Amino acid sequence: MERWRARKVVIVGAGAVGSTFAYALAQSGVADEIAITDMDANLAQGQVMDLAHGLPYYPNVQIYEGTAHDYRDAHVIVITAGSKQRPGESRLSLISRNVGIIESIMDQIAGQESQAVVVLVSNPVDILTYAAQKRVNWPRGRVIGSGTVLDSARFRY
Repeated sequence: MERWRARKVVIVGAGAVGSTFAYALAQSGVADEIAITDMDANLAQGQVMDLAHGLPYYPNVQIYEGTAHDYRDAHVIVITAGSKQRPGESRLSLISRNVGIIESIMDQIAGQESQAVVVLVSNPVDILTYAAQKRVNWPRGRVIGSGTVLDSARFRY
């Protein structure tokens, strides 16, 4: 018999998208634990503190600043990290920088022997999802991009 373990989600990137995702997830009751990581530890810590103020109004959930060690027992890892396009920067240059970031994160996830499903939200999502999957070569369905839904929503808007 398999031992029960908490439904754990790790969010990589504590910017606007990552923090909004964490807020919505906390309200949903889907996760028992939410770990938020960011290269800027102060940003991650600040987002965790802000979200913690709402704990009395959420279903039971633990929210904390995570580390790469949290990848090991996560069920889902949501990657929102990536650089923004700089003024005058080409889309190709942005892609190159963000592929490097995603590959580094995927190396950390694989290094923890994580069995999680990875959901990419970073921009441009379709290319970065492909780069992430290629980097780890996991079975189909373990690396997912949200691009189709996001692009469809933008189109409908």
